[in-house]
Amino acid sequence: MLLDEESVPHDDFRRAIFKAIWEEQRHIADKDVVASCLGALPHELVDKAADPAVRARLIANSEAAFQRSIFGVPSFVHGEEVFFGADRLDLLLASLDWS
Repeated sequence: MLLDEESVPHDDFRRAIFKAIWEEQRHIADKDVVASCLGALPHELVDKAADPAVRARLIANSEAAFQRSIFGVPSFVHGEEVFFGADRLDLLLASLDWS
């Protein structure tokens, strides 16, 4: 889902959606779950995800991620190296120390 960069606090949403997935095992394909992660923001933002232009941007971003060997969330890229999974954050931090 793509969010308007000017109206959505990305970090808050990212934390809420990751918590919904991995801590609460909620189904984020459910519009109500996504809307709850948006907090006080308008629930119309959830419907925006169905807009053809937004979906086209999502497809382009997904293809770009695939080209960089990113296959899941959370993924982090440092230099040319991809770190997949929250359990790999220590490896990412170690690579940052060597930069």
